[in-house]
Amino acid sequence: MIYNGSEAQRVAGGITYHNLSFDKPAGTGTLTNSAVVSGNLLLTNGGTFSVEAALAISNTVVIHTNTSLNGNNSALSVGGNWTNNGTFRPGTGTVSFNGTNSQSIAATTFNNLTIDKSTNTATLAGNLIVNGNLNVSAGTLDLSTFTSDRSDLGGALTLAGNTTLKIGTGSSFPSKFDANTLAASSTVEYYGTGTQVVSDKIYGNLFLSNGDMAAKTLAGNSTVVGDLLINSAATLDASAFGLEVKGNWTNNGAFTASTSSVILSGSSKNLSGATSFNNLTVSGGYVGLSDITVEGTMVLSGTYAAGSSTCSFAGDFSNSGTLTSGGTITFSGTGPQTLALNTGFNSTGSVNFNGMVAPTFNSAAAPSFLNVNINNLDGIAPDIGWTIQGGFAVGSSALFDGAQRRTHSMVISPTWEP
Repeated sequence: MIYNGSEAQRVAGGITYHNLSFDKPAGTGTLTNSAVVSGNLLLTNGGTFSVEAALAISNTVVIHTNTSLNGNNSALSVGGNWTNNGTFRPGTGTVSFNGTNSQSIAATTFNNLTIDKSTNTATLAGNLIVNGNLNVSAGTLDLSTFTSDRSDLGGALTLAGNTTLKIGTGSSFPSKFDANTLAASSTVEYYGTGTQVVSDKIYGNLFLSNGDMAAKTLAGNSTVVGDLLINSAATLDASAFGLEVKGNWTNNGAFTASTSSVILSGSSKNLSGATSFNNLTVSGGYVGLSDITVEGTMVLSGTYAAGSSTCSFAGDFSNSGTLTSGGTITFSGTGPQTLALNTGFNSTGSVNFNGMVAPTFNSAAAPSFLNVNINNLDGIAPDIGWTIQGGFAVGSSALFDGAQRRTHSMVISPTWEP
């Protein structure tokens, strides 16, 4: 059906069009009753199509130069691509993209924008402005190299469960939304090849991809309710901020701790990928599948099962939870350390006390060791009796002062190196 009159025209509603075209040199065609377009909506020449009722378009929408599409307060659903070379007046309505194939969305100002795709991705082909709300209710919205910011502060950005928001090179997390609600099972992926700013939000899952040494840097304190995934060839720089992860920590790329503090607070989760932290708190339950280094303070109030991995601690160590290890634990002793090992410290591997600065011990209950190696040149002087089930070695020039009213239980004989 083609409407081509130069005067005002009433557009028939209550029917299903195949393709609906407007080739009006002037004037406005107005739809006041809901309609369906099973094919394409095409605006050419110079007229206006005013939509004042629900309109469902199964395929593409094309707004040519010098034409106008007025959304008013209607609901428009689009199953194909959106091409806008003319004018779209959003009014107070909602435009939904719900096609089952991939869709592209050209630069446009919308009022409310909804992505409701059961499969595939809606990808921006230009910058969007949203006057109302941005809602990804199903499927994936890929910002590509563009933005989808609100025109002024207000409105809500919502990612429903199992949806994905992808943010590419030169793009950024949608800004100026008063409320940001990201479901625990939703995913935000920053995948740009250059540096990117990771917005300070409460994420569901947070994925980082691409960029190599061009880091993706936290903009503020952030929480990941689901999993954190640093893909290979990606770098996350936590800067000076706090990062709490309640799901799995997977580092297949690079993590730059800077002066940050990381909290792992999930239950029955994994830490994988060798990682160096500044400050690390484990308040949940984690299995360590890879080596870790903590340059700052380590606080353990939950459980950390290190398995056969290697753990190195350079700062204070406070344990009121449970640490089990069958691998190697090293206290580096390169600077002052306060060590509260306590009864939850259980090593069936080796524990090394290295360095040149004697640590201060502050334990309320005895830790349990298998093998202990004393290599600290300034001396190790426990404040409580230790239980050592295996080997005990004091290296050359190292010092162990265990005689200050402390009783140590050793199952086998110690070894003293001259």
